[in-house]
Amino acid sequence: PKCGSTAMYHFLSQHPQVYASSLKEPRYYSKDVIPNDMSISQYLKLYRRSNANKHDIVLDGNVFNMYSTK
Repeated sequence: PKCGSTAMYHFLSQHPQVYASSLKEPRYYSKDVIPNDMSISQYLKLYRRSNANKHDIVLDGNVFNMYSTK
């Protein structure tokens, strides 16, 4: 945290080949660091508008994934 990740998220999300959900840090993959009750279906809904033909990268801007042990 506090390493410029929000700025990087906004810069990358402006590229036409990058899809970023409107929720920067869904924290689905870091539940051992910050508990939450997000289900896999809720997480995947964040990315339902991504398009494999258009977006080469799908972005999850959660910095807490780096702290997870899972």
